Formats: sequence, structure tokens, C-alpha cells
Amino acid sequence: MVLVASLAKGKVRSFDDGRGFGFITSPDCPENVFFHVKDVVDLEAEDLEGASVQFTLDQGDRGYKATDVRPLGSAGRGPSRDSSRDAGRDSSRDAGRDRAGAGGRPAARGGALPVEQFRREVTELLLSAVDDLSGRQVRELRDALTDYGFDRGFLVDGR
Repeated sequence: MVLVASLAKGKVRSFDDGRGFGFITSPDCPENVFFHVKDVVDLEAEDLEGASVQFTLDQGDRGYKATDVRPLGSAGRGPSRDSSRDAGRDSSRDAGRDRAGAGGRPAARGGALPVEQFRREVTELLLSAVDDLSGRQVRELRDALTDYGFDRGFLVDGR
């Protein structure tokens, strides 16, 4: 018997980058479990294929669906994707104000944002602002914005 809305573990069997979805195999479920890139937390799309993950198993219209997909062993289960998206939107706006210089622009180099933080915030912003972006579109926009940020000195390589 499959327990819906329960925490499950599995491995990403496939991921279609262009369409932004994939399937997870799990010993907790007799069928492949569908997931969308918008339901993935703490993993980049290029790292999905073959990744061991934990997720919330739900019943969708066409079968089983994974939500809150995280790398296996990630620290704790945070809020669901929708609530973290809303919280991230508010906190990223506040963080932007804290980094702002005169005229609402980011502060000069001393206040530059670490690139990984910027990429996470941009991804959340894109996913919350536009419902039908594919994983590929999100990455292309994020990469273009990252290049722009480096060119303008808004970002620093945090490694």
C-alpha cells in the first residue's frame, strides 16, 4: 500500500531539461513518480539525473507526483515549495534594499552579492513570477542575468 502525502526516497530516473519534468523510481511506490522542476529544492536541473532524493509523495491527476524534491540527506524539511517561494520573494526584496546604495541601486563592489546567492534568488524570483517557464528557460535567463551582474560589478565569485 502506498501512503500518499508521505515522505519517500528514490532516485531520479530521467529528467527532460527542455520540458522541465522528470520521473523518480522509488521502493515506496510501484510506479514511476512524476515531478516538475518547480518542485525541486536545493538541486540544480543539471544535477538531477541519477540523483538520490527525498520527496513528498502525492496523488496527481495522472498518477503519483513528487513535491518538495530534495537531495537525500539534506538538512531537515523546510517549508513547502509554495510557502518558501513566497517567503523567499519577501526576504530577497528586503535583502536587496539592505544592499542598495543611492537611488536604490546595488552598492559598489564592497556590497556585491555572492554569485551563488544571486543565482538562488533569481531562480526563486523567476519561478514565482512566471508559472510556465521550463527548466531550460529558467537556466538561460539566470545565466544571462548572472553575466550581466558580473559585467556591472554587482556580483562576486563567492568561492
